[in-house]
Amino acid sequence: MDQASGAPVPLTERILTRLPGPRLAWVLIWSAWFGLTLVPLFAYGFYPQAGGDIDAEGALLFSTLFVYSNILSIWGIRRIQVAVSGLRENLVALDAGREDAFSAIGRTWGPVIISAVISLTFMAEEIFGTPSVVDAVATLSFLVGILPIATMLWVYGAVLWELNRLGTRELRFAPFEEDRSLGLRPFGRLAFQAFGVFVAAFFPLSVADLNEPKDIVFNVVIYSVILGLLFLSVARLREQLVRARSAHMRWARKLYGEAFRSATAGGTGQIMREHAPELQVAAEAERAAAAIQTWPFDASAFRAIGAVMTSVITAMIVRLVLSRVGL
Repeated sequence: MDQASGAPVPLTERILTRLPGPRLAWVLIWSAWFGLTLVPLFAYGFYPQAGGDIDAEGALLFSTLFVYSNILSIWGIRRIQVAVSGLRENLVALDAGREDAFSAIGRTWGPVIISAVISLTFMAEEIFGTPSVVDAVATLSFLVGILPIATMLWVYGAVLWELNRLGTRELRFAPFEEDRSLGLRPFGRLAFQAFGVFVAAFFPLSVADLNEPKDIVFNVVIYSVILGLLFLSVARLREQLVRARSAHMRWARKLYGEAFRSATAGGTGQIMREHAPELQVAAEAERAAAAIQTWPFDASAFRAIGAVMTSVITAMIVRLVLSRVGL
């Protein structure tokens, strides 16, 4: 936790804030760690499996994409941390400002486990085949180099988990006449922001080796699952919004019905004119209740999600076509 604000601090931010000197320099070094350590090991034949024969162009491309994903992950983690810190007042207003709100984002063991699993998966042949000191050093370098990406994976998952957990609480919503989202728009914005950073950070790596139509299907399935998890994480918030909207609609219609009966009870124009302000207020209340959002997203967010998924699929198809013509 950040002692000053009480907000959770992701692992990469904990490390970077403790390193001396310019932050940008450490970000660049950390992001390029893979290319600075592992690629030379392969290129100069330290691995018997590589035999000194390595695709220099492929290694350069992968290293560049790796640096890009790391930089964007570190940037995205910081953005999400700031966004979560800014939700403290919103959580208090919703009567959900508990001490452990969004605390999972600051867990240390999560990113470390993800980084270790990825490292062991990619380095399994070297570790469990003919292990050596070089293999151990390379595995450790891989673990360090992948940590920003692993932290971004953890933070994204933690955001979705915490939003789902928020939906299980009894929330004290904002007045519907003031806020169509009943105070939940910032949380929907956080979910969409995390999704956007996630896609931007990992999409280039996911299509780098896209050579077959089945690869497109696989990637589309993966991104569809990621998008599905986004909506699943706010499903309980949506349920609360739907229930609140229905309750406000029932109240507004009852209010309008009472005003209408009072206005027509006498059967004269004078009485109706006297009750006209009540009718107008009741009608406005009904319109405001009907306008309550049923998702913690604005309509623009849905359009943006559609644009992102369309761009992802288009880029995959273009990459496949280019790979087929040798580019």
